[in-house]
Amino acid sequence: MSEKTLEPEVVAHRGEALRLLTASAGRFSIPSGVYRYPALGYVLAKEAPFSGVVIHIAVNDVPGYEGVPAGTAQFFASLAEERDFGCHVGGDEFLLICPEPDAAAANRRLRSILEKLWTFQLSAGPDLPVLFSWGAAEAREERLVDAATNATEKMLQTKRQRQSVYIDSTAP
Repeated sequence: MSEKTLEPEVVAHRGEALRLLTASAGRFSIPSGVYRYPALGYVLAKEAPFSGVVIHIAVNDVPGYEGVPAGTAQFFASLAEERDFGCHVGGDEFLLICPEPDAAAANRRLRSILEKLWTFQLSAGPDLPVLFSWGAAEAREERLVDAATNATEKMLQTKRQRQSVYIDSTAP
């Protein structure tokens, strides 16, 4: 696998070759776009220092409902901006990597994504409600794999807490 392209089956939504952001020598470069799971290993293997935000989002099971609401995968993909790397980690999970040069920009990007998550949750119809669990990690010149691991751990913690709420709320 070369630095400039991934195998065609790795590309998810756009059906185009991998595009890398232009980065200064020795700095982090990341594929932009939304890809299938095999591309994640390629990105996480990078050792160059990363600055930005990593967000891991999952759809929680809602008692009494089965499945993921239609349009959720497209919604996840729409969260990625031009410079971002998005990856469907599973049928109901998505990892978004947003390179940002400074902490203020990373914080604004995170707030924007969280607003979109809340809006999507609130706009889901009563026939198939959706509840997201998410975890985010901001990285400042550190390994991307560490930030992604941190975001995943936070998402799993949120998911466990929300499941506890469901159990408590249905108790007689």
